[in-house]
Order: sequence, then C-alpha cells, then structure tokens
Amino acid sequence: MILRITLILTGFAWIAGCGLSGSLPQFDITPDKRSDRVELREEKGRRVIEIFSESGIGAAEVTLHSGNFRDGLKIRLHLRGLESFQLITAQQTLKLSVSSSQAGQVSQELQSGSGVTLHRERLDEGSIFWVGVQQSSGAAGAAAGYFELTIPPIYFPENPRSFSFRWIDFYRE
Repeated sequence: MILRITLILTGFAWIAGCGLSGSLPQFDITPDKRSDRVELREEKGRRVIEIFSESGIGAAEVTLHSGNFRDGLKIRLHLRGLESFQLITAQQTLKLSVSSSQAGQVSQELQSGSGVTLHRERLDEGSIFWVGVQQSSGAAGAAAGYFELTIPPIYFPENPRSFSFRWIDFYRE
C-alpha cells in the first residue's frame, strides 16, 4: 500500500514538473557588450528577457537548448526611447521603431529573402506578424521605464536553435 501511494505521488510530481518547467524554453542569451545586463524571468508561463543597456545600443544572441517558443516571447528593453529594434531569424528580419514625437505610434516592417528575392512588407496591427509594444514609464525619481515587446510564435515556426535581436535608444549616451 505504501509503495502504491509513493508511486502515485511520484507520478503526480513528475507530471506537475513536466507541466511547469518542461514546457518553458531553456536557452542562453549573450549580449554583445559586457556593460549590458540580461535577466530572465518567467511570467504567466512565458519566458521574459529583460535587457538593461547602459549605452542604449546593443545586440544579443539567443541559443535554444530545449523547449520551444510556441507561446511566443516577451522582451523588455529598459531604454528611454526605441529608435530601432530588429529581430533576426533564419527566415526573416523584423524592423520596429516607436516614434519619439508621436506618442504610441509604432512602425513595423518584415523582410524576408535576400538579394533579388528580397521582400519587404509594412505591418499593421491586424497582421499575424505584428509585435505588441507596451511602454512603461519609470516612477518619479526612478530609472527610465521600458518597452515590452510581445513576439508572437509565428516568428519561431520551425523551432530555431538560435536568433538574435538588436536595439537602439533614441537617447543613447
């Protein structure tokens, strides 16, 4: 009887463990500058990459070890402005910017192919490729806020082993 209860409890623990940690992607993220700080979080069952960039210009390479991004990904860039953001995968490059003069105006373009077959498409909010952008202001006297980018899973259709992203702050130092 005790052996049976132990096996049942072990089974529940295994199932719960697989559901919580097994579904989240495990990856390394390497910023191109030592001065850029990276933090990984889990929020509502989704990975969140937080970038703190002293210079306001940087890039990072993400190498996936296990899992996938079927639930998408959130990237928080702790910057004062977002002049440019690029998400580079093997299939395409997303180019995104947030206007510094017109609050809330976001421009996005998707590029695929190369050379003669280069295809560019301006995105609108109805596109499945649209990246959600939320801007959070810092509290009075606190550090600047951040830009939260919600990258939809369509950018990771074949479970890529790596991708990169770049950013430029309007107010870089």
